[in-house]
Amino acid sequence: EVWRQTESFAGYAFAKGHSASYAVESYQSLFLKAHYPLEYLVATLNNSGGFYRPEFYVHEARMQGGVIEAPCVNQSAAGATVCEKTIYLGLVFVKDLDYKTVEWICQAREEGGLFESLIDFTERVPAGIEQVTTLVKVGAFRFTGKSKKELMWEAHLTIAKKTKKRVDEGLEKVRA
Repeated sequence: EVWRQTESFAGYAFAKGHSASYAVESYQSLFLKAHYPLEYLVATLNNSGGFYRPEFYVHEARMQGGVIEAPCVNQSAAGATVCEKTIYLGLVFVKDLDYKTVEWICQAREEGGLFESLIDFTERVPAGIEQVTTLVKVGAFRFTGKSKKELMWEAHLTIAKKTKKRVDEGLEKVRA
């Protein structure tokens, strides 16, 4: 009796066109997940994750043999990327990092190549101290080989010098 009711309900409850298009999309997604699991998971992450939190997809990628790298100013794009078995988490996944800063980082790296140091970064990217310290805290400058503590001091001193220089230049213009 239950089957008969379900069968009659199917005749008007769900549009056939919608059903067919959903079936095609489901098949394509399953094909990609089966044959290109890391690429599929990166695409899902970059598409706001779907049903689950991003951590679930990162965990799934690890279980599929992926090596997960935290965001890095020299390796990460705005979104997550995959290169063979390595997944570089994107800069947009860094909490409290402004999207404008992400754009500046990608543009500076595209125009001038990889960053050589934190000082090189602060000279090429017009980010404030809050943004730079956020990047230091997540390990985005690990390529320098310096500890986070050293990088924090360096960031504060470098940006303080830049600010003082701008103030001095402004005072000279006012005096002139």
